[in-house]
Amino acid sequence: MTRVYLITNIFLILTSISSNAREAIDRVVAVVNDDVITQSEFNIYLLELPEQAQADKYKVLSDMVDQILIEQKASDLGITVTDQEIDQSISNMQTKLGMSDEALQQMLTKENLTEAQLKDQWRMQLISNKLVSAKLKGNIAVTEDEVRERYIQYYGQIENAEEVEIAHVLINYNSENEEESLKKAQKVYDLAKSGENFDVLVSEYSDDSLSKDKNGVLGYYKKGELVSELEDAVEKTKVGDVTGPVKTNSGYHVVKVLDRKSMGESSVDEYREQIKYEIYKEKAANALENFLADTRKDAYIEIKL
Repeated sequence: MTRVYLITNIFLILTSISSNAREAIDRVVAVVNDDVITQSEFNIYLLELPEQAQADKYKVLSDMVDQILIEQKASDLGITVTDQEIDQSISNMQTKLGMSDEALQQMLTKENLTEAQLKDQWRMQLISNKLVSAKLKGNIAVTEDEVRERYIQYYGQIENAEEVEIAHVLINYNSENEEESLKKAQKVYDLAKSGENFDVLVSEYSDDSLSKDKNGVLGYYKKGELVSELEDAVEKTKVGDVTGPVKTNSGYHVVKVLDRKSMGESSVDEYREQIKYEIYKEKAANALENFLADTRKDAYIEIKL
């Protein structure tokens, strides 16, 4: 009888200790309307963050509260995100960045994230995006002035600058054979002016091993990017025409102007959609932050950390 009593007491004590331990681990650290955040949920979330982000636990808990508020508002509006949408969005991101599945796994390992954690983060992002679209999109506009201002910030003043594409035949020289090299360059120039195929002249005469396999093409240059001797000569030459011989420290050049293009408004056009998207994302993030601030005012939030 005594033995049974003793075993029963030990069992009750161990059960009590176990129960107290679970209560300590799973105590409520925040109440958000009808939802709660437990200590164990908070600990798991905390460990998923980079080490430097773990220091401010109150900031981390505040972020968790915001996520719950977003999910509550999304639920009220019937906003959901499917697994298929998450997978498609991640796949689109990989395509945009040229990231293979292997590279994605390497990134996850580096960031100490599992695939499930990545998908959970992506789910929250998609829910936030849908919430912004549903509640705030009509109030977010990106103006042309904002696009142009951001372009100037990134790329400099918008002006009617020009890029010129050139190809050349290079004839090297030194102090002993300079006169001979000049005669050779003059011959190439005369042949080019008479209509000889410039690609053939490059193949037969050019000493520039780097551009020779590309038919002598050097690419596009803006004003100030060519040495002054070449720039002066090219500036006076029409598209399709040749100039030379032009002497530089590299040798004698016979240059053909292949193309010219304006870098004025067309350059803004090239980046317009990208810049508009960046500005929209910034405005949407600010709008979501303001929306959450207003939502917090109407919510019942109790922090017990």
